[in-house]
Amino acid sequence: LPIWSMHEFKLTPEIKAQIASDDYVRLIESLMAFAQPLLEQQHGDFLPFASTVDMEGKVAHAAGHIGTEYPTPQDLITFLSAALRAGVQQGRFRAFGLAVNVGARLPGYPEKVDAICVQLEATGTPSLHVFLPYREGAKGWEYDQLVVLGG
Repeated sequence: LPIWSMHEFKLTPEIKAQIASDDYVRLIESLMAFAQPLLEQQHGDFLPFASTVDMEGKVAHAAGHIGTEYPTPQDLITFLSAALRAGVQQGRFRAFGLAVNVGARLPGYPEKVDAICVQLEATGTPSLHVFLPYREGAKGWEYDQLVVLGG
């Protein structure tokens, strides 16, 4: 598969009810649809990237180049977060989400797990973190249920 291919990713009605923001739902579906194949093709890792919802409601992917050939994930998160928050404040976007590969301690898991984390922010809406725990199994990549946490 080419690196830009996307899986279809749809949230369940139960998860949509927890999220209560159409922009956040669209961002999660867009980011997860791109993050899953990226994770699989890059053997369990990817650099942070983002999606935005513009003032007309269009979703677009975004990435950042900070001037170094091998940026750290934290440097990209810092850069993208600042740029996208500025875009929201300037009225260019009404919401954004960052997709990050993380190790996290999540409710329902006795130990730290690997997960795709989507960090969501919008004006007038509480921030959210949505985690998709994963592991590489004998028959390929296995994903657990989403975990939704307030920012």
